[in-house]
Amino acid sequence: MELIWAVVVLAWLVILVMAFGLAGMLRQLRDLQVTLRNTGATTVRRVPESIRPQAGTSFALLLLVDETCTVCAEVAPAFGRLAAKAPGDLDIVMLSYDAGTTYDAPTRVRKVADSAAYHAADPGWRPALVMTDAAGTVLLAEPVGSEAALNGVFEHVVGARLVEAK
Repeated sequence: MELIWAVVVLAWLVILVMAFGLAGMLRQLRDLQVTLRNTGATTVRRVPESIRPQAGTSFALLLLVDETCTVCAEVAPAFGRLAAKAPGDLDIVMLSYDAGTTYDAPTRVRKVADSAAYHAADPGWRPALVMTDAAGTVLLAEPVGSEAALNGVFEHVVGARLVEAK
């Protein structure tokens, strides 16, 4: 019987030590949050020159595709159709990490195969629609897991500036 009491007391001591450890970690996390808030530190992601908007355009709209992604095969042609409706000051880019990615794209879509740029812009899912400004700052990163999702995000990004294809 004394062995059972010893195990119960030991278990409660372990729980107590774990609770104090968790409280200490939460305190450190709150201190870090306050420090970051007071210093105004923010994380700004920038992309390389190869996928920044070209001359004459203000923003770049990137579709990140991957040869092994089955959803990309559905979304890439729809991206090409939407590119025809985009205003002229929007640089439309289909970005892959290697030259082996072979999705058809109209001439309006600039195809870029650059692994460093791909990893810099990659939000962690594919396909993704990423928008950058002239300085290369990532303004938006949205998943586009279907043609309908791509249409929704594209229309949201382009908004009222969406023009009819001629």
